[in-house]
Amino acid sequence: EYSTYLTQRQKIQTLKFLYGQLIHPEDDIRRHCAELIGAMIAMFDEDYRKEIPDSVTLESPAVTGVKLFQEYMDLFLNPGHKIEENYKAWIGYSTSIMISSLFSNCPQKLINDYRQTLLNYYCPENARDKNKALYLLMSVKYIPLWGNGNLEALYNFVLLLLNKQDDSLRLCAYEEACSLCSNHHVDSKFKKALKDFLRGKLLRSKLPAE
Repeated sequence: EYSTYLTQRQKIQTLKFLYGQLIHPEDDIRRHCAELIGAMIAMFDEDYRKEIPDSVTLESPAVTGVKLFQEYMDLFLNPGHKIEENYKAWIGYSTSIMISSLFSNCPQKLINDYRQTLLNYYCPENARDKNKALYLLMSVKYIPLWGNGNLEALYNFVLLLLNKQDDSLRLCAYEEACSLCSNHHVDSKFKKALKDFLRGKLLRSKLPAE
């Protein structure tokens, strides 16, 4: 709650510090830092509660919450070649925690903007990368499905990964597909596509979980 008293420059500096803590050896610290990153981005844009005279024109801010979200999504999914592999995994697994916190703290009027920014990552290119695909799949359950906006990219991403040879990706895709189907906001076309896919899977899987 203290972030409301920080300037936007201070918030950006704090976000950089929190991101650096995502490689901390303690899991609880990494989780808390990811939650704080999501919350701070969600509440980044200054809300002018006082009345502004008609004669005053406010300049558009150079940095917005949506731009920051895109920047940090890139950092979570692409930590950089200088980061050790086990640290990359810690950062990647924090993605869903950050996204959950962002949408939990996001003003309702900005939810669609943040969601559409996030949906850009649900693309075939990221589906071809095992780690990115897994982190994005783990985040599906935290994406608000109500309101305006085209969710086709999200649905197609999940359906695409149902065909993956990798067991962990495929099982995660099944889990998220079931989670989507239980949501009454989900498009009926997705449910039909999922049913058609499952009807085509007549052979019993060797995996008990599947």
